[in-house]
Amino acid sequence: MNSREPAFGDILVGAVNKIFNKVFGESGASFIYRQLLLRHSLDREAIPLRIGAFSEGLVELFGSGGEAILNMIVDGVAKSLSVRAPRGKRLEFEARLRALFEGCQRTHD
Repeated sequence: MNSREPAFGDILVGAVNKIFNKVFGESGASFIYRQLLLRHSLDREAIPLRIGAFSEGLVELFGSGGEAILNMIVDGVAKSLSVRAPRGKRLEFEARLRALFEGCQRTHD
């Protein structure tokens, strides 16, 4: 990627912010971030570095609804990258993000 394009981590955090605010509103998003920080020592800037803890935290907070939020985040990242989101029941959140990142890297190399 060239220096003017946002890093994948920035795109991921942006998608998380957008989805949280869209679904839960600003105060709800703040509450979720506080819970992730309190329960998992995870602040929003660390999400790209600790994707597993992030996805586990959302599922812990929302049960199966957490899975739906994770799917929305993957779709948001894919939209930001102008690519199709990887699908498949066996693909977990982290694997889907990895596929997006690898696809993005190939198109910019």
